[in-house]
Amino acid sequence: MNEVKPKNQPFMNQRIILFILLIFCLAEVKSQNNDTQAGLYNILSGSLIGGVGAMINKKPNEKTGKVFLKGLGQGALGGYMTFESKRLIRDFSDTGNYAYVWPSRLLNSLGNSIILNASSNRKFWERYYLNIGFSHFEYDIKRENSFQVKLLPFSLLSTFYGFSQGEIDFRRSFYTGNLFFESYKNTENYNGKAILNVVILNKGLLDNRSNTIGHELIHTFQYEGFIGFNSYLDKKMNNIKREGDFWTKFNFILYPDWNALIFSSAYNISAPFANSYENRFYEKEAYYYTGSLLNE
Repeated sequence: MNEVKPKNQPFMNQRIILFILLIFCLAEVKSQNNDTQAGLYNILSGSLIGGVGAMINKKPNEKTGKVFLKGLGQGALGGYMTFESKRLIRDFSDTGNYAYVWPSRLLNSLGNSIILNASSNRKFWERYYLNIGFSHFEYDIKRENSFQVKLLPFSLLSTFYGFSQGEIDFRRSFYTGNLFFESYKNTENYNGKAILNVVILNKGLLDNRSNTIGHELIHTFQYEGFIGFNSYLDKKMNNIKREGDFWTKFNFILYPDWNALIFSSAYNISAPFANSYENRFYEKEAYYYTGSLLNE
């Protein structure tokens, strides 16, 4: 009788534990009070995402320690870039000048691309992405079909929600790369809100509009900042792809933005530890960069 070898369950459990710990760590980092703390948060979070992901995607012949340190370093570089991108949003918030927004968006995508490559255990320059609305543009120099455009399923759902709430603001959507909507629906309790990378503004808002928009753009960057977690599922998704052609067809048109679920989980995890809505970690981070008024 052939003995059935047990699956590598302990290793899978370690992955799950690391994953959960990382979410808690990111959700419970103290809010930033100055640029040094803000920069360290982005650098450390990018470093952790990159280092843990690199270990998960380690090749059999690679040394764990070396791979982990490489992921830490690349992730730190990407984290610093995301920090600088948020500082550009601060400049927009202070001035209302949209000329700051696209450079900020491109820098943010570059930083997150480096973190994604780190967590995939790839060189930092191999793959770059840019999300515009619910579209995912990706350039991968190692792939035969280097340039691809895919749909972001969770972002697409948030877009449908935006249309259900109000009218699309084409001007601000063009100026920012995010889909903006203006609404009179249920706006008595907020000036603006971000649903992943969709922003809904209170149509009656007249004052401090650049602060509110900047605040919500920081929230969209927070959603983008978890994209490195997507690579944690690379091996699992590749196994599914080998078992049939469904995933191959699915993967051809969609880029699963699992980071939407992870960001939402991290946001909600932090909620019980705050004594008010405004004191939630991700809200305080947005307030830090934009100086926006409470209740936004």
